[in-house]
Amino acid sequence: MEPRLSAPLLLILLACLGTGGCRAVVVDGRWEELASLPADPTVDHGILDIRHEGKFWALRVEASGGDLDVYDVRITFGNGEVYEPGVRLHFQEGSWSRRIDFPGGHRHLRQVELWVKASRPDAGPSRLVIWGLR
Repeated sequence: MEPRLSAPLLLILLACLGTGGCRAVVVDGRWEELASLPADPTVDHGILDIRHEGKFWALRVEASGGDLDVYDVRITFGNGEVYEPGVRLHFQEGSWSRRIDFPGGHRHLRQVELWVKASRPDAGPSRLVIWGLR
C-alpha cells in the first residue's frame, strides 16, 4: 500500500508553498518588560539598549503616566539587522500598541529606537515601556 497525503494536509502544504513559507504563530507566550524611556517634552528621540538573554517573537509598547504619540520605531536585532515596522501610534495613558511581530520569527534584540512626543506638553511625567514576547 502506498502512503497518501490527506486532502487537508495537502491543502496546508500547498498554501505554505504558495505564500513563500509557513509562519510560526505564537499564541501563548510570556510578555517581559525589557526597558522604559521617559518621555521628555524637549527630546523627541530615544534609544533603548536591550541586552536580555534569549530570543523574542514580538514586542509591544505601553504608555505610562500620560498621553504620547510615537511616530517611528526602529528595532535592531542581535545580528545587526534593522527592522522598521512603520508604526505611527497615539497612546492614551495605560494603553498598549498592537503586537509587532519580528520578521524571521524568534530573534535576539540589541536596541529599540523610538521617536516620541507628549500629546500635551503640560502633562506630568510620562514614559514608554517596551515589552518582549518570549
